[in-house]
Amino acid sequence: MTLDRFEIHLSRSAEVTAQEVNSLPEKLRRYIHDLATRSDPAGDIRTIASLTDQRDALVRRVKELEKATLMRDELRVKNCFSGFREF
Repeated sequence: MTLDRFEIHLSRSAEVTAQEVNSLPEKLRRYIHDLATRSDPAGDIRTIASLTDQRDALVRRVKELEKATLMRDELRVKNCFSGFREF
């Protein structure tokens, strides 16, 4: 039995990129594909992860808009009373 040697160069991120997987030998790529297919055949985990990311982005955006609205309202109140003098 002879063993073929190959090198795998991975990025430092936690996720493996498509380019990294595609650079693997065919047998190993097919094995990875089969694992992914068996572990989440309907793609539910991928969908849940995507929806979670979208929800988190929307929550951040809502907080940004709430902060901007609050600042705008405070400025309106300040401008509303700026013409009055204190006695």
